[in-house]
Amino acid sequence: MFDQENIQMKVKVSGILTLKSPLHISSPERDFRYMPDTGRIVRGAKGGAGFPCTVTRAETIRTPLAVTETNPLGRVRLPVMPAQGIKGAIRRSAEEIIRHNLANRGLMPKAATYQAMRTGAVSGRPDSTIPSTDEAKARMEHHFAGLFGGGSQIVPGRFYAKPARVVADAYIDLGTVPDGLCDPVPATTAYQLFDAVPVVRKDDLMQNPSRDAFETIEDYNEYML
Repeated sequence: MFDQENIQMKVKVSGILTLKSPLHISSPERDFRYMPDTGRIVRGAKGGAGFPCTVTRAETIRTPLAVTETNPLGRVRLPVMPAQGIKGAIRRSAEEIIRHNLANRGLMPKAATYQAMRTGAVSGRPDSTIPSTDEAKARMEHHFAGLFGGGSQIVPGRFYAKPARVVADAYIDLGTVPDGLCDPVPATTAYQLFDAVPVVRKDDLMQNPSRDAFETIEDYNEYML
């Protein structure tokens, strides 16, 4: 007989993320400025020249396709979506599905619950207390918190994601694109894949709330004010 409680099912999903509009993933690097006269982005401009900007998250790879006399190591810089960004987007989508399902049944969660589900924590002050074995097990078995993690004690989740990379010739040449997904994007230069734009944090509930949060959260207005 099978012990259903001890069965651990792992599901691996691979696919293509197709953008409906330009996407900017900000880099943690700082001190970049945009020079309107030249259209260039420079770091550490003297005298406060230009305008402060946020550059695109990227990684540098090496591929024989890019080897030239001026680039003997074949370095190519391409944008990348970190795994945490993908996990956060899926987490927020799951929260909306649950909240809309509750709304259809006439139920409205508290704003603190909404924030915890959407961002992983109610506040920026995690509880350093180590949970007991029973507490940790109960949280890990929770259908939402156990999958995505979070909470006041930053419980790890069971859901893992890998970074999303551009389906471009450079990555195909390295063999990092799964078979069957190797149709490259239209020919373009790495420079055309980058832009400096203002960004809004996805976990900033004051600036970027769910569009219908005020209708589906019980104490949304009181909580936010």
